[in-house]
Amino acid sequence: MTGVLQDGPYWLSPTKISMALGCPLRAQRRYKLKLPERPSLPMHRGNQLHAALEATKGTPGGLAEQVREAWEFNAPPPWGELFKPWLALQEEMKPVVAELDQLASRIQEDAKAGRRKGGAQAPRMTSDYKRTEADLLGPWQDTIQSLRAAERELLDDPDRSPWAPTSRSGFEEYTSSLDTARAYAAWWDATATDERPEILQCERRFETLLDQGHFKVGGRVDRIDLDPVHDALVVVDYKTGSGSWSKQERWVQAACYALGAEQVIGQRPDLVRFIDLDKGPSTETYRVYPLWDLKLVDTCRWARDLIEGPPIATFSSCGICAYTDLCFDIGGNGVQFQPLEDLAETTEAAA
Repeated sequence: MTGVLQDGPYWLSPTKISMALGCPLRAQRRYKLKLPERPSLPMHRGNQLHAALEATKGTPGGLAEQVREAWEFNAPPPWGELFKPWLALQEEMKPVVAELDQLASRIQEDAKAGRRKGGAQAPRMTSDYKRTEADLLGPWQDTIQSLRAAERELLDDPDRSPWAPTSRSGFEEYTSSLDTARAYAAWWDATATDERPEILQCERRFETLLDQGHFKVGGRVDRIDLDPVHDALVVVDYKTGSGSWSKQERWVQAACYALGAEQVIGQRPDLVRFIDLDKGPSTETYRVYPLWDLKLVDTCRWARDLIEGPPIATFSSCGICAYTDLCFDIGGNGVQFQPLEDLAETTEAAA
């Protein structure tokens, strides 16, 4: 492919690189054409969990309360006008909500321990939880159903909803994020005191040059730890959601965060650890190797050429992003590639 003419280094982030390698067409639309992309509800949920963990510096103390405050402070209009009475209702039902929270935690713990089938990932979706919920919330059911109906009407209206089309409920995503916070606290508390990491830094932004200044890789590391078990310096990245990540995506992020941590504290980390908050939590830890830098340079060149080059199909199964309407025909017959020039004209006409 031909080189990219521009002033200064070509900017990349772990997300930008991963997106280019997974679906070049989506990366072109977001980063080259800069087509509008509405935020998703799951992304909003993940952002609130990250904000809460930043506030507690990665420790569990007060995490659930910080999650609540993050959701309340960052509630987008007009959904936030429904969220206020929902929070007030939760406060009114506090004793019952606490009982249901305990039930959800018990179902989750039993499922993880093998004492029951189902409920490890979504304890509030189990039949026994639903039955208990219906019994305990009986006096408030009319108000609950009214707020849920109003929320569904809002989220189904593309002109009013703050998020991309979704079948999910913001109220339920809020509740599930509280479950995640409590699970994180239980996971932390279950770790022996002398095996818990010493948290050195939280939420640090970085920018570093690669390939003799041709690329500037930037982003944010969630946490930098000292791990007493492995006697190692570790850069930590939080993940939310139940989706899976390919090895390539994991490696791209690991290589970028290793560079980022070195830029922040002046020392290359020994390990990169991903904490999947909604899967237990669970962890995946990778040892950092010096040759990663050389491979990352090649990967940056490839990502740049994919973004700046001609339209190319996704390299994996479609994840259904905000640009779905530009890819799929109404009859659902598959991907329809459109020249970037046509998309640019469409964007100008819409403006």
